[in-house]
Amino acid sequence: MSNVAPTDDVHERLAALEEEVRALREQQQVPYRAVVEDMTELVVRWRPDGTRLFVNDAYCRLFGATREQIVGTSFWPLVSDEDRAQVRARIAALSPQHPVSTGRHRAGASPGEIWMEWVDRAIYDDQGELCELQSVGRDISDRVKLEEQAERIARGDAATRTAAAIGHDLRNVLQVIKGLTSLLREPPREAADVEHIDLAVQAGERLLGQLARVSHGLPADVRRLDLSERVSGLRSLLREVARGGIRLVEGLESGCFIRGDGTQIDQVLLNLVRNAVDAQSGTGQVRIETQVTTAERLQEGYRPTGANDCAVLRVRDDGPGISEAVLPRLFDAHITTKTNGQGLGLATVKAIVDGHGGTIRVETSQRGTTFELAFPRAG
Repeated sequence: MSNVAPTDDVHERLAALEEEVRALREQQQVPYRAVVEDMTELVVRWRPDGTRLFVNDAYCRLFGATREQIVGTSFWPLVSDEDRAQVRARIAALSPQHPVSTGRHRAGASPGEIWMEWVDRAIYDDQGELCELQSVGRDISDRVKLEEQAERIARGDAATRTAAAIGHDLRNVLQVIKGLTSLLREPPREAADVEHIDLAVQAGERLLGQLARVSHGLPADVRRLDLSERVSGLRSLLREVARGGIRLVEGLESGCFIRGDGTQIDQVLLNLVRNAVDAQSGTGQVRIETQVTTAERLQEGYRPTGANDCAVLRVRDDGPGISEAVLPRLFDAHITTKTNGQGLGLATVKAIVDGHGGTIRVETSQRGTTFELAFPRAG
């Protein structure tokens, strides 16, 4: 069953029609039956047990039966088995205080699959007992098909963007491996270099694993993580990314627990550190910090929704800052200031942080740039 909310224009049209039908019934001088027969929308009156008391011509045409064949029978067999429970629950929730409800379901007894949207009004007697219901409906099958098609396109587009982002990060890892293997061709060969290659290969394998999960439609591997431990676990690889005159400095707090996918958090770290390194002209410092704090201590507008305690990750550099022209589109895909850049790194970071319920704040000046990531803290 689709979880798409009723489209506003359909809902408003049906609600207006239902109100019109109700008003006609109350005005005895108006030929109620003649008016509803001319409607293209379906009109049906029925008892609480589902027995139909009246249907208009549009109802008969859609379901391919005469009025004589329909009146006196229950409509419940027309509701698909998958949707019947939620329709019953919606009708049961009606009350004299809230007598109107809108919903959609599939008509399972019709040829093919017909999606219907209904506005149902419960009618009560003077003692508050439910005596009758009136429904105005419309066939929305074409609209539902369009919605489902749009959802499929969106899912496919998201998978494509994710695959491109993973490929981008994998290329970064391969560059580290390439640099380390070139060092092994020259003596003296150090065991630390072999260890760094092994760590880079492991990072690459994790990215390939994530790519396989995306291609098979599997969800992220969400579990309880410590941001400080993720930084420590990537320390050797991050130092290789910062090789040269860039110094890597850490300021890590304990207890920075979040709920998240470890590989995706590693992607965030690799992208932010590589960007910080690239922002500096061969010398400088990249500082990585983690911190436990409360949401109210964070800058307004950058507090994770619904979080009281937060785990914060910061990456600072000593570069010349981000230009005002680039800053508003910093996280857009394919926006880059690098000669050979693809503009996927920060777009990937934003997508991952959003997916973890976090926020990103960027503070930049001519003395450097800080990326501050805040996540809801896991107890």
